[in-house]
Amino acid sequence: MTLDLVGLVAMRDKVDVTKKLHALVPDALRKDLAIHDFAYDSSDYGALQGKKFQLVLVLPDSEHMPFVAESGSGEARRGAVYVRRGTESVEASQSEL
Repeated sequence: MTLDLVGLVAMRDKVDVTKKLHALVPDALRKDLAIHDFAYDSSDYGALQGKKFQLVLVLPDSEHMPFVAESGSGEARRGAVYVRRGTESVEASQSEL
């Protein structure tokens, strides 16, 4: 398998990218978005030469990070996704997923 480094014609405005991401990223994680620009005007790696990229990161937030139950025990269901709500771990809702 090979990857072609296509890149962007031009960097996108971070405000516009953020607005579009708001439709895809849950409310709890929106404050943790970071967009980084990379422009390779020169590079020792020829495939990067002249390419532009934008990287979108959703930074980890242990308060909202889901976890998957590996085995069932008590009220925990095997394979269910759980999140923290205050002092409890509860099964995640569709919007949280």
